[in-house]
Amino acid sequence: MIRRLLWLLAGAGLGISGYRRVTRIFRGFTSSAPRRRPRQLPGVAGFARDVRDGMDLYAEQQRLNIERRRAPEGPTLGLQQVSTDREGYQASRNGSSAPPPQH
Repeated sequence: MIRRLLWLLAGAGLGISGYRRVTRIFRGFTSSAPRRRPRQLPGVAGFARDVRDGMDLYAEQQRLNIERRRAPEGPTLGLQQVSTDREGYQASRNGSSAPPPQH
């Protein structure tokens, strides 16, 4: 099974390289002028600039969010204190006043 896979991959590699060589030779016969890159439209350059500016803005906002999360404001354990309900049951951390389970 591994031998078949090896020959399959070797054939695919040779086929791709042969196709590229034949295509390159064929292009040499059909056109004598060098190929030029298509001209960019002014709208494409402006769009790319807008995308880059937007990415920079997004990166700056993410950096500020990360910095804000790293610096906690005041005590954080004070909000997790358990209070006593009027019936004598202690409220759980999620705020429900259900009685504790009986074991």
